[in-house]
Amino acid sequence: MIKGIHHVALTLANAREAAKFYKAAAAFTVADTETLRLPTGEDTVDIVGASWLQAPNAYLRLLEPSSPPTPRQARREVAEAGIVHVCLQSVSVDNLYQNFERAGASFHAPPVDLGTGFLYSYARDAESNVVELEGVPPVWKDATPWVAHVSFSSADIDRLADFYAKVVNQTATKSPRIGPSRRMDLVSGMAHTEFRAAWIPAGNMQIEVIQYFVPPTVAITNERTLGDLGYSYVCFEVDDMPAAIQHLRALGATQSAALAKLSEPNRHFCFDPDGNIVLLLLLDTTEREFTISRLPDASIATRMAEKRDALIKKANK
Repeated sequence: MIKGIHHVALTLANAREAAKFYKAAAAFTVADTETLRLPTGEDTVDIVGASWLQAPNAYLRLLEPSSPPTPRQARREVAEAGIVHVCLQSVSVDNLYQNFERAGASFHAPPVDLGTGFLYSYARDAESNVVELEGVPPVWKDATPWVAHVSFSSADIDRLADFYAKVVNQTATKSPRIGPSRRMDLVSGMAHTEFRAAWIPAGNMQIEVIQYFVPPTVAITNERTLGDLGYSYVCFEVDDMPAAIQHLRALGATQSAALAKLSEPNRHFCFDPDGNIVLLLLLDTTEREFTISRLPDASIATRMAEKRDALIKKANK
């Protein structure tokens, strides 16, 4: 019943400028989604500017509160619990890095080789939101970046990874404890980094869950809203809304009164076990052109995973 991750939402103080940034840096295109309406509720979270951007395999939705949001008190570190970043992969990380640099991004460090055959760099947009840039081996010529995964930091990696694995009916691949490593510190932008990670295939991209031990990921107890600056929610496209709602509730998803007000028959907002906002989306007949399967290259993350497995097997021979 879960078709994949339709979009990730990002709440910004200036969505118009963010749209310009992501078009220039990540080669996202403006999606013509006039008929794809999503509720914003009574908290006056209005959509302004180029609110929908399209990558080859997913959408990015930009939100901007109609009233000025409360600014962050400090830069959000990647160990802080919640939705932390989206990851863009490309066969030319140098070009991707340069495009982000020209667009005005800041970086924790230039691309770093962690010994996996892949290169990693964390970029930050003008509002300090993190985008992971990942360089993959030249398995094909087209350097257009795609969305590889959306990443969560969690104080309980096993609980959250198992939740999302069951949501999409897959198995989570979990790492042992990693670090400390100077190279890892360069990527994370933190000192003495130690963490565990898990990855779950979700169709058109992956879900990543990380628990940091140094510095520790601390659970957030306040209730998140769509008006909070930063990554706002993850949207799953479904083909049976009642079944999808029942499925997530059985796995431990909850819904507050505020999220209930935001929900409609074909749009259901809820919380995952960590309190991150999740949207279930059922497209009606007038919206079917925006389904995941009609994106330019919805299977690219799966093909990349297959290429990666083949490279690992070849290296191990």
